[in-house]
Amino acid sequence: MAFTYVNLLIEKKGKIGCLEPEERQLFMKASKEKFNLFRDGWKNLLDFQQNETDGNYIKKDKTDKEIGKLEIKIREFCKEMITKADNLGGNVIDSDINSKIFYIKIKADYLRYLAEIANEEEFPDILKDAKTNYETAYKMSIENLPPQDSLYLSVVLNYTVFLYFILDDTRLAFGLADKAYKTAIDNLTYSEEKDPDVDVLIKRIEENLTIWKIELFDIN
Repeated sequence: MAFTYVNLLIEKKGKIGCLEPEERQLFMKASKEKFNLFRDGWKNLLDFQQNETDGNYIKKDKTDKEIGKLEIKIREFCKEMITKADNLGGNVIDSDINSKIFYIKIKADYLRYLAEIANEEEFPDILKDAKTNYETAYKMSIENLPPQDSLYLSVVLNYTVFLYFILDDTRLAFGLADKAYKTAIDNLTYSEEKDPDVDVLIKRIEENLTIWKIELFDIN
């Protein structure tokens, strides 16, 4: 429902790239909500296949088919979102840095999701494209956004998740996340105007740091 509304909103605006900040957030959250229906189902089936189908070839075959159907939906949705990010971001004026970062991050995120299901042939190109977009979004965020900004923190969170899960670079993921976390905490102020997403993002970065610290330094 929300995703359909967002699509209608983009169409109604008439000019691609003119979403207001609140509309961008709705676009991001509605898209992720719909996408998670496919991705969560896919993950659950993978877990079921690994734990429950051992030796049962009929059950495994049925599970494989369902996983394949969900991977098709995931692939289609990711490509749709990548196209939307390109179209929306391509028409943003140069001075609107926040919007530019937002759409580059969206593209990088859905390239990351696409990499999760990519075959061996397509994986290198998707990986390279995701890495380039995350690096661009991160560089622009560092140069233009305050350290306690929710967009900056979301870029750091998703980029470091990409580094950890897709590139298997725990040390770099930890280093970037740790720097962002400490800087955000040092600059954090509490007021009625503070973005409520900031605390959530800082908490998620902190949770990742706890896990990665154990992995890197063998802390029990």
